[in-house]
Amino acid sequence: MNKKCGIHRSNQTVFSASILAILAPALVSADTIHDIRVSYYDTAENLNARKAAIEDNIKAFANAMYEATNGAHRLGRVSIYPDGAYKDNTDVLWVQGCHPNAHVGGHKRSGYRIEHCDAFGDIDHLTNTVEGGNTLMHEWGHFAYALYDEYVNPDQPCSDDRPGSPCADDVPTTNSIMNSWTMGPDNTLGDLKELNFSTPVNFSMNTAQGRVYQSSAWETLVRDPSQDPTPRGRAFYPDLAAVAPAESTMPSLELGDSNNVAAATGALDIKFFDVSDAAASDAGQAAPQRAAGTGGQATDHTVRLLLIDHSNAVTVEQLEEIKAGVELIVQEAHPGEVISVITYDDGAVELVPATTITDQASKTPIIEAVKTVQSSTAAPALDNAFKLALHNLPADATHSSSIYIFGSGHNNGSVHPALDLVAQIGHHKTVIVNAFGTDNTSAVAMPLQLVAQKTHGTFVPFKTPEDIFKGLEAANQAATPVVDFGIAGGDLTVKGAKDVHFHVGENLSVLAMNLELKGATASAHLTVIDPHHTQHVLGASECGNVTKPKTTAAHSEEVHFCHAEFANPAAGNWTLHMADTKPLKVSYAIDGISAGNTAALSPHINYNGQTHTITAMLTGNYPVSGLHVTATAKDSHGKTHTLALKDDGHAPDEIAHDGIYSGKIAHPVAGGYSVAVHFDNKAGKAKAATDSTVMLFGLIPGLNNQCAFGPLNKNCNLNNDDETEAPVAPKDEYYTIKVGIQEYTCKVGVWDGLCQGGPGN
Repeated sequence: MNKKCGIHRSNQTVFSASILAILAPALVSADTIHDIRVSYYDTAENLNARKAAIEDNIKAFANAMYEATNGAHRLGRVSIYPDGAYKDNTDVLWVQGCHPNAHVGGHKRSGYRIEHCDAFGDIDHLTNTVEGGNTLMHEWGHFAYALYDEYVNPDQPCSDDRPGSPCADDVPTTNSIMNSWTMGPDNTLGDLKELNFSTPVNFSMNTAQGRVYQSSAWETLVRDPSQDPTPRGRAFYPDLAAVAPAESTMPSLELGDSNNVAAATGALDIKFFDVSDAAASDAGQAAPQRAAGTGGQATDHTVRLLLIDHSNAVTVEQLEEIKAGVELIVQEAHPGEVISVITYDDGAVELVPATTITDQASKTPIIEAVKTVQSSTAAPALDNAFKLALHNLPADATHSSSIYIFGSGHNNGSVHPALDLVAQIGHHKTVIVNAFGTDNTSAVAMPLQLVAQKTHGTFVPFKTPEDIFKGLEAANQAATPVVDFGIAGGDLTVKGAKDVHFHVGENLSVLAMNLELKGATASAHLTVIDPHHTQHVLGASECGNVTKPKTTAAHSEEVHFCHAEFANPAAGNWTLHMADTKPLKVSYAIDGISAGNTAALSPHINYNGQTHTITAMLTGNYPVSGLHVTATAKDSHGKTHTLALKDDGHAPDEIAHDGIYSGKIAHPVAGGYSVAVHFDNKAGKAKAATDSTVMLFGLIPGLNNQCAFGPLNKNCNLNNDDETEAPVAPKDEYYTIKVGIQEYTCKVGVWDGLCQGGPGN
């Protein structure tokens, strides 16, 4: 008998996770098939050796999901990646050893995940695979359905401060997947009833589930989340209401029927991927790497299909913005990547057939072809573009494909093809869809948003070139398999000269910079200065030009997109120096990729479109509490909203000191937001935030035992830095977050030094 736990977090709707993020309300589809991503900690070779055992865990998970939901929900495509790929953007983070846990209500929220493992204490999930699958379903109950535990914890005193935590006075619910289960001999389940959710017949109100929702699991699942005693942002699945057991009955037993046993895994498609490091490019860039701003993994199998809407639903100015975004993707492509361009109005045309990037010269014909695209008077046939894109997808499952939709989102057919696209992608391909929409009305934006969400992609409502620029950056961080995290970013106007200072931690394989410059003259120059005082000038090879006509003025405006990468960057303080003879508007984003895909503290920015609440967390294995957090949100009309994000348990924050910081936009407008968040530990109060159940049953990874209960000491502290560790700057400008042997040096008080530096020694 085993008891799992959920990491109880506030539940806000999420899109991209980056320092600069384009945020829009998220959606929950009524689909009954759940496609998930699994990030496995070990090498492809070792993963392959354990393939059968891992498949059996997943199959048992599929069976348990079918049983628990009375056959309404099934597990579909399960994409499993080795080497910790996608570990910062995954549904299941599979590690070597752990106490299994999950973020409550975390499904489709950036940075939230289930943590599963080869071994839970003395329970070997690679041998006891049914136990492993049941454990995944218990955590899925937390993760997807926001349910709470129904077991008793005899060692934890009950407290009003921890309503969501099992405690000593609880009375466990029998025959509930949110309690525990018994195992029979030879890796078999003891009783099917124990895989089901509770009903009023067997429910014990004196449980964490009872304290939070005052109702059984099935009563909770069929209720409108807005009617919950304490709204938790719980996702609602209307299809579950149709199969809910009657109030006075126990759930049916689906897996007792042989036909249902087959149906439980009928949609299951388990795919194992080998995300091996690409060979270093001709430029000598270290692997692993990714095409910054382009949203996919950088191996020699990466395929990008770029769809350009030039119909009458897109204005001339919008088309030029779209072409600029496409050019940016092409400019940043690495050797070995394959790019194809499709244009569409009332028909779809392959403007550029699949072209393998070999060097800079191979990009020129693609860019020149894109520049020739002109506005059309015909209506958009997005369905034709989708069909051509799907036809052009590689059949080889080893390819990583990304579809980029740049357009209005309109379709001249009676049925929008977005959902059909998801179905046609099916369970046999790994395809990420990133959608950039010019029409942000809900009826038009929602289908594209849903497609992006279903494929782990990004939806970006855009009105300005800055939106595309930031959206591409966010899409990259969400889609790349390596740990890719923001170091610095922002918008500024350069008058004469301006320096942006940022700190780079140790153990980074790549430092990537993306800049958009508006109004640059021939005198403009950009220089990057590393910690050794070496100057790296960004010239023509790093910056491309896009001329954008204006309909309201006789002159045109020139926009420069610049991209530069530094392999194995030196740790220390860096400077980006910008200068021009006239005012220069700059949007910049600076990212780091951890060597060996090691963990890093990374930001995750969330937005609830119903409550207009922004939440953010800075997290490694667990969020960090005790920080001072502020956010600046620019709305679709260009207005800036500045707000403090609090972790004090007072509305809109839900749970105090859980590492989730919340704030509400006072006068919201429709559409998305460009958000920058700053995390400040100047007060030196930061510490790892864990739920009490996690602290009780398992210690925090990377911290020693004395760190688990209460303030962290020197050996596991998140503390202000000593002057000796940051000799190049005053003490009050830098601090170090230290977790175990990992150190993160951060700059205080400015956006260009957020607490996202790479791990040190």
